[in-house]
Amino acid sequence: MINVLVIGDNAVGKTSLIHYIVHNMRMDNPTTTVGIDFCTIYTHNDEQVHIWDIDGEHTLKMVNHRKFHHVFVVCDVHTLDTIPKWRQMINTTDAQITAIVNKCDLLNNSTQMDFELDAIYASASTGFNVDLCRQILCKSITRVHQIHDRTHAKHGAYKSGCLS
Repeated sequence: MINVLVIGDNAVGKTSLIHYIVHNMRMDNPTTTVGIDFCTIYTHNDEQVHIWDIDGEHTLKMVNHRKFHHVFVVCDVHTLDTIPKWRQMINTTDAQITAIVNKCDLLNNSTQMDFELDAIYASASTGFNVDLCRQILCKSITRVHQIHDRTHAKHGAYKSGCLS
């Protein structure tokens, strides 16, 4: 089982982004998440990937960060300055962290994307770069499997074919 955490300020499009990643289509009438929303998707090997959608700081404080394999820190084009705050709140060194700037479709031609930010610019409305977010999630799942396989190999539980 793989656990993915999606965090960020309210109304930045976390739920809509998750919906697009999972269903490959935009969410027409998104609602505000209260507390924690949760969905499960399956890999081609029928492994469960749990995606946790957290509504804000107060809920994040109640969650054990160490159980997550990947964290998506989501902001929108108007809240770029919140990414460092959210990264600092994650109390784990094991999870891979990816920053996503959602709602980039709202940028006009005169607004520049801050590529120094080390983030993926995406839009859950138009689908822009949602495939890239999905690819990063898939790479994270592969990374977890590689770590898991190496750990089992060290402890004598290695099965032929687990490591490439």
